[in-house]
Amino acid sequence: MIRPTSNAILPTARGPDSVQFVVKQPNTKLSIEFDDLWRRHTLFIFADPLETEVPPMFPSDGTRVIYLPPGEHQRIIKPQSDTTYYLAGGAFLSHPADATDSSLFYSSRSNKNTHITIRGRGVVSGKFSTGSPYLVSLCGIGHRIEGVIWIEPPQQSILEINAPWSCECGWSCSLPEQTTIENVKLLGWNYADGIHAGSQSHVSHCFVRVNDDGVKPFLSDALFEDLVIWQQHNGWAVMLAWLTEGIQSNITVRNVTILHDDHDHDYPVSGCDPCVPNQATIGAVQGGSGEVSHVLIDNLVAETPVWRPFWFGMDKNTWGPTGGGRLAHWTIQGVHMAGGAYNSTILGAKASAKNGSHCSIDGLHFHGYKLAGHMVTSPAAAHVSIGRDACGVDFAADFAATQS
Repeated sequence: MIRPTSNAILPTARGPDSVQFVVKQPNTKLSIEFDDLWRRHTLFIFADPLETEVPPMFPSDGTRVIYLPPGEHQRIIKPQSDTTYYLAGGAFLSHPADATDSSLFYSSRSNKNTHITIRGRGVVSGKFSTGSPYLVSLCGIGHRIEGVIWIEPPQQSILEINAPWSCECGWSCSLPEQTTIENVKLLGWNYADGIHAGSQSHVSHCFVRVNDDGVKPFLSDALFEDLVIWQQHNGWAVMLAWLTEGIQSNITVRNVTILHDDHDHDYPVSGCDPCVPNQATIGAVQGGSGEVSHVLIDNLVAETPVWRPFWFGMDKNTWGPTGGGRLAHWTIQGVHMAGGAYNSTILGAKASAKNGSHCSIDGLHFHGYKLAGHMVTSPAAAHVSIGRDACGVDFAADFAATQS
């Protein structure tokens, strides 16, 4: 099996133990799965576009480039503004074996950091990380990450930019220049998140296989598109809220393929504290007091069975201090759980936690939602449990106008 199946790549046998096939498009992320060995012995093929504008190892025009050539490198990098960190194909960067106190790329908390670029075709590994929770944590404006493979993360996160818990502007960050994350590949088996890109962000053509939240479009004016995700047994493949504060709006997630969701095979999860009951393929578990509004989820396909398609709601849990926030004006269209699914949940705030008199969930519109190839037009057919304080939840076969 070659996934995503939407690529329509069909292998041709070349004997008892080999096949051949053609990849016609760049930025194609493939999972080659053999018989019943696919869980532990999958072959991933990442068909990168050819590189352009490769920086010189010793620039003569005054630009600031830190060039890591092919070979092994053990070092901690303190990212500086207006600097490109280039990992050539064949470069393998990891922590020094005795490092205990830093991420590989960890900027200051200031939102005045500018134009930090990390790019290339090399590999970054967290295998020697013992004291830092991240591989990359950047604050500031105009940052770009492109092409690099990130593996073996420490326990917390692989790649985060302008995360409110790490940067001085917190949940109120509204930056004048876009963060760009393109064509990165993330693989890890610890409890570690994939991509958090902050406000004013564009994440595209990425592959994520991690054992916590795959992508986290939490802040305003975020566009995540053209993604391939393999969700392991903890977390959410697409996570849209957790401890959200303030008003976060205009968040779009589109053109996503979920290859596998291991909740279906490994549930119940052990060692996941109170998060077990609300885990799902797509989640918004709002434990903060903020509002997440005008969200579009467009064209998401889960190719294989999932345990729970989505859990949207308020939840005061170990990490969420209030559970009194709000989800409003969401459109979920063109979502297909192709392998079938179990029950989903929509659950508003408890009366004691409500922030105002309006419904804490107000306007979740499902258009063209399918389970195992069948269009569903009611909560009952979608196996959705709608709980307290949820208004304006509806299902329709037609497609809504795409949000700008």
